[in-house]
Amino acid sequence: MNDIVKKSHQFITARLELTAREQDFVTLLMKSVKKSADEIKYTLGTDLHENFEYERIPTKFSFTTAELSNLFQVSPSALYHSLDELTDSLMGKVAYLKNPEKNSFEKAVLFSDASYSKGVLTLEVSRSTAARMLDYSKGFAEIDLKLLFSLKGAYEKRILEILSRFKNQRDFKVSLDDFSLMIGSSRERYQTFSDFRKVVIERPLKKIIERSEGVWTAKDKAGKGYELVKDGRTYSHIIFKMQWNEPKHLKKKIKVNEPQVLDLNTAVKTFVELKEKACLPSVAELDNLKSHMGLLMLDGFEVDTEFLALFKEAQEANDKLK
Repeated sequence: MNDIVKKSHQFITARLELTAREQDFVTLLMKSVKKSADEIKYTLGTDLHENFEYERIPTKFSFTTAELSNLFQVSPSALYHSLDELTDSLMGKVAYLKNPEKNSFEKAVLFSDASYSKGVLTLEVSRSTAARMLDYSKGFAEIDLKLLFSLKGAYEKRILEILSRFKNQRDFKVSLDDFSLMIGSSRERYQTFSDFRKVVIERPLKKIIERSEGVWTAKDKAGKGYELVKDGRTYSHIIFKMQWNEPKHLKKKIKVNEPQVLDLNTAVKTFVELKEKACLPSVAELDNLKSHMGLLMLDGFEVDTEFLALFKEAQEANDKLK
């Protein structure tokens, strides 16, 4: 399984109230939609334009019993009943997407259909929801899939997604009301603010830090990973003080004395490897990618600030290997 899942800013900041397992299914769906879009984009290249792409993206995605049992750590015999209950709850779930700048909002039904037959679960999404999942015009998050699935709590998963969206910012500040809506909670559910803080903020951040094994660390003096801001006597905002550290477990093996074909196809391959952080491209591959960057952009490949940061990191990593 790919180590990264890409989610649009709209869905990261959406108002969502999902259980941990429901979030995992939404993640599976988004990953499948993105994979299908990439396959179309890489196959058709310059003949592909935005509307054309959405019209050709499949809206039905299937998952086998073996895949789901392994992913969710449920025996095949128990999976049927788990899926039956889970799809019941998911069919009515909606993502509330807001755009304060335009004073507008959208509501997207996450799943339009679900069926299970002969050991295969099929989920269907509307084409408009799939298009929203692929709308990265306002930015996106690249989330560590292994870490995301290892977290068991709903708040932990949503907070990891939010942190991943803003990991290249110095700090991320949001009102506690908006934050609560994003993760599907509210202060009113708890008798005291202290209880809310422990359950909704402190414990999830502690879990993320523990599970990430050094990838996420707290950078505030108290080591909690956040600070609260008061408006008068009431806490009004939260500032996340979390540091994302580049994982060091992926290194590319350099093949000695093997000639490389440096062309547009190689540039596409390098682009994908860099985006997915699958390996460290060589200096020659990076130079080849740079020389073909204009053509890739014309083909619809997204060369944004986050990608340029990855490109620069790869160059610096190669310099250290010299």
